Amino acid sequence: MESVCESKTICALALKYCPRCIARLLRFERPILLKNELEIVTLLEEKFDVQLAEPVSKNGNGQTETNEKQCNGQVTNDTGCHACLGILRSSFVTQCADLVLKKVEKSSYQFDCYQLLYFLPIQLIAFTKQSIEEFKNIASGEKDIYEVKELFKVLLEPLVTDRLKCKRVHEATMEISLYVKHEQSELNLLPEIRKKIPKQKDSRRNRRNFYAKQPKTEEQPVTIAQLNSALSNMSNDEINVLCENYKTPCTLDQIGLFHTPVFVAGRYNKYSRTLPQTPWILDGKRKLESSVQELISGLVEIKFGADRSNFSSSGREDVDVRMLGRGRPFILELINPRISTCSTDEMKDLQTKINSSTDLVRVRDLQIVEKSDCKTLKQGEEEKTKSYSALCCFLDTPSQETIEKLELLRQKNGVIVHQNTPIRVLHRRPLASRPRCIHTMVADKLTDGEPRLFKLRLCTQAGTYVKEFVHGDFGRTSPSLRDLVGAEVDILCLDVDSVDVKWPPVVPE
Repeated sequence: MESVCESKTICALALKYCPRCIARLLRFERPILLKNELEIVTLLEEKFDVQLAEPVSKNGNGQTETNEKQCNGQVTNDTGCHACLGILRSSFVTQCADLVLKKVEKSSYQFDCYQLLYFLPIQLIAFTKQSIEEFKNIASGEKDIYEVKELFKVLLEPLVTDRLKCKRVHEATMEISLYVKHEQSELNLLPEIRKKIPKQKDSRRNRRNFYAKQPKTEEQPVTIAQLNSALSNMSNDEINVLCENYKTPCTLDQIGLFHTPVFVAGRYNKYSRTLPQTPWILDGKRKLESSVQELISGLVEIKFGADRSNFSSSGREDVDVRMLGRGRPFILELINPRISTCSTDEMKDLQTKINSSTDLVRVRDLQIVEKSDCKTLKQGEEEKTKSYSALCCFLDTPSQETIEKLELLRQKNGVIVHQNTPIRVLHRRPLASRPRCIHTMVADKLTDGEPRLFKLRLCTQAGTYVKEFVHGDFGRTSPSLRDLVGAEVDILCLDVDSVDVKWPPVVPE
């Protein structure tokens, strides 16, 4: 008698659920769940001694085919399922793999391994809970039920690997994202779920956060925690009512392709006194025509097919300061590149192309580096020393005593100066007093007959404001060069001679 009841129950459930979900909710072993749907139907028929009406047919060639169609690039399946919403249907899985291949073929990405990321409808949680409840009287054993997402992965990934002819690797640099959507329940079920989400207590902290944030014009999506919280406060009957009458299957709404960033490092020289390091845009208006970043990044982005790039360097020089010597270390983070590798010769060609495109900047040691090297760049920014050459001028003809003090500067090693945030950068940096070390100072008189001019060569701690050290910034830097020589002095032009960081590795030219 019990067997007859089970058989009738299975026949009824087969009208709502796909064969794979029936086996899954009955807690069948994994090897069975991975069989094709006709084989699963056969096993169910043998186990429960029933004839199941599986919606499959034979085509003119005698091959099995399912009711399936494709609309506007979206995978649809006429035979849905009340538990997986059609996601575990063989037709859906196969068409997902086919569409991934088409998407990749139309793109220009080059990769030899990939990883798949899955974004399934959050409302599957509600359908799963309702389905487990419906199967509880005939399911055997206490094993955990395989989740829809887990089984979808196992079914899909071999097909994608076979079509792409490359390996699936965890944390691969190429990410293929599948966004599956179930529009019917998204429009009808989620709003009802939202009504059941418990209200948060209006704590003092919540009120403070509420007023601190700007009002949101769009309704925020339901989170997994909120959905589970809402379902826990509902009876099985309420969940059943909410989950009834959803017969349409899911669609593969979107396939996202994204390559993790590639990092290109090098050193740059800047020979212009009217070129900022990064785009100089103030109040939405560009102040200068170009920048070091743009002159370098444009050609690198084209070479690697990147969407855009982020520029980082070991410190920065002012717009009117030249960067000489071997240059300043920098890193370009290339976002979503289509190409991730370049040979040594290709990198040299790219370097040559950049250098021949402008006489304002020059790059050297161009190479692909690891993400971890970004930390090396920032550590160097804090720990390095920098060497400068400054053309300085006494405001009045210096006395003999002043000239003698100027010549004695070479003996003053390790001078600690305290610098308040300079007036010229106070609008964008917090007011603070920063101790900085001037390691060495050497002043050389010029031989052009102008006694007021001299060249000052400095080696300083990173972060020293050299211009302010020379003229004192109205007493905000102490001691300043003005204090050390006892005379009014100003700076006419400044060059960075070296940034003393042993990175990136030298690339022979």
